[in-house]
Amino acid sequence: MAKASAKKKSPATATPKEKKEKKSKAVVKLTAREKAQRNLKVVTPLVVIYTLAASYYTGTLSGKWIWFSWHPLGMMAAVIAIGLPSVLLKKIGGLENIRMHANLMFLGACSMSAAFYVIYSNKDMFGKEHFLTTHSWLGCVVSIGWVSTSIVNFGLLHPDYASLSTRRNLTLRSGHKMAGRAAFFLAWATCFTGFQTLQADPMYQAVFALPLVAFSVFIFI
Repeated sequence: MAKASAKKKSPATATPKEKKEKKSKAVVKLTAREKAQRNLKVVTPLVVIYTLAASYYTGTLSGKWIWFSWHPLGMMAAVIAIGLPSVLLKKIGGLENIRMHANLMFLGACSMSAAFYVIYSNKDMFGKEHFLTTHSWLGCVVSIGWVSTSIVNFGLLHPDYASLSTRRNLTLRSGHKMAGRAAFFLAWATCFTGFQTLQADPMYQAVFALPLVAFSVFIFI
C-alpha cells in the first residue's frame, strides 16, 4: 500500500488566506489594564494640549490675558487635563495608581475651587449679579459636587486614609464610579455652555466640543 506523504507548504507557497490566518493568530489581545496603560500614554499629552489651547483662546477673547482668564484655565485643568488621566490611572489599577488617582482628583478639586473664586470675585469687581445663566448654575452644581465628593471619597476610598471595610464596599465603589461619570458629563457640559456664552460662532463651538466628545469615550466606555 502506498503511503501518502503530506508536504509542508513553505511560507513562499502559502495561500493569502493561510497567511492572513497565521497573522491573526500572532496578534495578542490586549488586557483591560494594558489598554488603559496605552490610552494613558496617548491621551494625557492630548488633553493637556487641548486644555492649554482652549483655555488660552477662551481667556484672551477680550484681547489680552486678564483676571477672568484664570477661570477657564482652572476649570478645564480640573475636569480635563487632570481629571481624565486620573480616571485612566484608576482603570490601570494597582495601589500606586489608585493612590495617584485620589491625589489627582483632590488636586483637581483645588484647581476648581480656585477657578470658582476667580469668576465670583471677577463679577464682584464689575458689580455683576451671580448665577443668572444656565452656565453659572451648572458651574455651581459641578463645583460643589466635585469638591465635596473629592473630600468624602478621599476619606472613604483613599488607600492610605480610608478603612479597609469602606475601600472594599462594592456599593460604595459602584456609587463612586457612577457619580464620577455624572460629574464628568456635567462638568464638560458646563465647559461647553461657558464657551457658548463667549463665542457664538457655531464653527468655533464645534471645534471646541468635538475633542470633548472624543475624550468622553475613555470615561464612559
